[in-house]
Amino acid sequence: MRLLTDKKYFSLRFLGLLFSSLLYLSFGASAQTPNTLTFSALATDVKGKTLAIEIQSVLKEAYRKLGIQVEFSNLPTSRGLIYSNSGNTDGQTFSTEEIEDTYKNLIRVNVPITSRNMYLFTKQGNEFEVTGWKSIPTDYVLGYKRGVPFVQLAVEKYGLNGHASKDSQNNFLQLQKDRVKVVLSSKKGFKSVDNTFHLNDIVRLDPPIYTAHLYHYLHSKHADLVPEITRVLQEMKKSGEIDNIRKLAVENVK
Repeated sequence: MRLLTDKKYFSLRFLGLLFSSLLYLSFGASAQTPNTLTFSALATDVKGKTLAIEIQSVLKEAYRKLGIQVEFSNLPTSRGLIYSNSGNTDGQTFSTEEIEDTYKNLIRVNVPITSRNMYLFTKQGNEFEVTGWKSIPTDYVLGYKRGVPFVQLAVEKYGLNGHASKDSQNNFLQLQKDRVKVVLSSKKGFKSVDNTFHLNDIVRLDPPIYTAHLYHYLHSKHADLVPEITRVLQEMKKSGEIDNIRKLAVENVK
């Protein structure tokens, strides 16, 4: 085999280095940690949306530890999931596991940031024993917040007579007017409406019908970030930092 001359050798070496640089720019740069991420989120300027504020505060601090700034795009729940699944945003601020069969581009960060018990509320005299979704009487119309994945799935799965509204306030006011017979809400959701409208004739049914474990989701284009943010959230949860941030966020809203 004929030996390459020095000139040919350095020419080929230069081409090899140039090709490697182009590969890095095309693929390697995309794997670098982004400076800013934008997540689909619930609006936080609406009364009663303290949960969204709590979780956003936790995520701001978690990503700050990774040197990443986060921003939140306020969208209705269903539209926000579509945006995060399509990659128009970088992920979903929080949701429940039920979204995963539909929104397959979203990767769960497997550390529940918080959990929330969901209860059924009805007027005095209309109480019944709660033993699951099937225990809701078939002639009762269930009022719930539009776009919430786990309740939409339950309505479809168990053939419930459901009526979706934009928020808890609307649901409870419809319950007072007998347009629905039962409402799904958290204790905080009920309290925020009761403080304004004094829902004296409405009672909570125990036990909770569902416990929502709330997770953060990243779009698959950021799969390389999942182990890092998982580690940070695990450390924050173990140290009690997540609870402290949530508590401070609620106090600042008051």
